[in-house]
Amino acid sequence: MHVIEKTPPLMYIHSINLQIESFSSYIEEDAKAGLEKIAERLKKEGANIITVLRRGLSYQEIVDYAEGNRIDIIVIATHGRTGILHTLLGSVAEKVIRYSKIPVLVITPTEKEK
Repeated sequence: MHVIEKTPPLMYIHSINLQIESFSSYIEEDAKAGLEKIAERLKKEGANIITVLRRGLSYQEIVDYAEGNRIDIIVIATHGRTGILHTLLGSVAEKVIRYSKIPVLVITPTEKEK
């Protein structure tokens, strides 16, 4: 699952000289391609994968999707930020844990997986 935030980062839009509409299309196509790439790799390993692309608040979309689709467990990766970065940016994983009624397994990817 990939969630695209509703509000695009304006500084990024200006740095690559795009209109908001074209930027949104670019972000959506990039997210779809990334999801498909990951899904194909996991399918080769025998996993049954369904890709989901949503727009909204990341943690809320994840929790809503899991609850609405009778998901047994949410597995989410964390970047492992701490200190001021964590305070300023927050943590999607932390918010999913806080608001989900479904069990959440948080993993930290290795350097190779990042």
